[in-house]
Amino acid sequence: MQSKELLVKSLIIRQNRFLKLFRPDGLPDLPGGHVEKGEGRRQALFREITEETGLSVEILHPIVRWSLSKNSSAIINSITCLCRHKAGSPILSFEHQDWAWEDLKYLYQFKPTVWVPTNLRS
Repeated sequence: MQSKELLVKSLIIRQNRFLKLFRPDGLPDLPGGHVEKGEGRRQALFREITEETGLSVEILHPIVRWSLSKNSSAIINSITCLCRHKAGSPILSFEHQDWAWEDLKYLYQFKPTVWVPTNLRS
């Protein structure tokens, strides 16, 4: 039987720019992570955004849903939600080394695998 993991990510928008985080290995990332047991998706997304950026946001709606096989025994289902920046400047956790407000025209550079935490890639 395959196990299923749920991942939530956020596309945080502020003045036609999105928040791009950088992992310690230099790869770009979006704020987000795993939904913990007993936690709803929205609750998990607020928690992850707060832990990883310290920002105040409004979660608007899902914009991308995707799945991938981590290995033959695990499937990752993910939802990326559009969020509006309300207040604050990013204060990063240990998971990221830098951040930038990137012009929306560069969003196409994000490959779906960028939205998956490194430790989940097979």
